Amino acid sequence: MLLAFALIVGALIVTLPRAHVPAISARQRLAVLRPGPVLRLLLSTVLVVTPVYTVLSFTPSVLHGTGVIVTIGLLVFGAGQVVATRSVAPLIRRNGSWRTFAWGAVATPVILAILSLTQSVPVLACVAMLLLGGVVGLVIVPQQNRLFDTAPDVAPIAMGFNGSAIYVGAALGAVLGGLVLARGGDVWIAPAAAIAAVVALVACLMLAPERGVTAPTAVRDAGSAGSRPG
Repeated sequence: MLLAFALIVGALIVTLPRAHVPAISARQRLAVLRPGPVLRLLLSTVLVVTPVYTVLSFTPSVLHGTGVIVTIGLLVFGAGQVVATRSVAPLIRRNGSWRTFAWGAVATPVILAILSLTQSVPVLACVAMLLLGGVVGLVIVPQQNRLFDTAPDVAPIAMGFNGSAIYVGAALGAVLGGLVLARGGDVWIAPAAAIAAVVALVACLMLAPERGVTAPTAVRDAGSAGSRPG
């Protein structure tokens, strides 16, 4: 059955219209990373993701349990992220991507502080995990919009780098969580994440390209580089 379906799909693929995407060299892609608003936004992505993954990477340690409680904690985290991702669009349309992102960045240390206080109470800790998943959706989607607004000419390339920035933030979060776990114990993981989220909030406010009047030349240069043949 599956083999027959695969053969049918394979036969239909050849009927699809051809698509041509202009070749872009590695140098043109890396031009997006020149000092400027796009790079600042990518750094913001790394900063806001790091505290979340400090907790998420060590969920069993944070929730002080194994098995059911950890499964529930991860499940509600994912549910919160899905709900927020699907419902954040009206907030962006009403308030703008920067303001919506800022709300998520402000909420992150607050929720992590709540998790720090409730981590020994499974039900309350799971509620905090649900809210933490929600703020992830509240910052990631507006961040993508900010990239499109800031550098529309190179937005697809910037979006690709934004995905990499999320992975970098996740890796740094795991490193931070591991260091805290090794030196201070599991009870300090959530507080350390809350402190990191405060630092991230201040840095994101300072890095915000919306604070400037016009887009720096670096973005326009990157857009021009992407439009030139490689």
